[in-house]
Amino acid sequence: MRTVIAILAVSVVFSGVVAEAGSGKAKGSGSKDGAGKHHFMKKYDADGDGQLSESERETARAARSEHNAGRRAKMLAKFDADGDGELSEAEREVAKAARRDHQRARHQKMLDKYDTDGDGELSEEERTAMREAHQAHRQQVLAQFDADGDGRLSKEERKAAREARKQQAQGAKDS
Repeated sequence: MRTVIAILAVSVVFSGVVAEAGSGKAKGSGSKDGAGKHHFMKKYDADGDGQLSESERETARAARSEHNAGRRAKMLAKFDADGDGELSEAEREVAKAARRDHQRARHQKMLDKYDTDGDGELSEEERTAMREAHQAHRQQVLAQFDADGDGRLSKEERKAAREARKQQAQGAKDS
């Protein structure tokens, strides 16, 4: 069970943020601009005092626990071949290999799209172009799906965006 949870923790693409125990401050998810910390505080700092109280930290922990349980269920559904509710060593190796393959495919897709000089690496200019394209895409998605106008996508708004993307992909396949 602990191994499954450890694999889940490692495999989470965006690991979110966690409250720093005892300090009342939040740690970001590694974003250089502090956007993760700002989002976290905005989401869990119910009284808006810029610090997380014990009850606010508990709310954040509960949300993280719920998120992890969902991730665990998805991992088991995908990789628990024998259906025993746990990942055996062999099943964990399959999950790790799938994760590596997914990461390699994403990396290759990024190179295919942004490595304009074809050297197999992204130069600073190519990275800048990639960041600008991602930011433009984010703004486009927000403009289309941020129904409440708060500058971020809620769970429901993300679901609507995913459904639209699936329908668009299906339409492209059908063409």
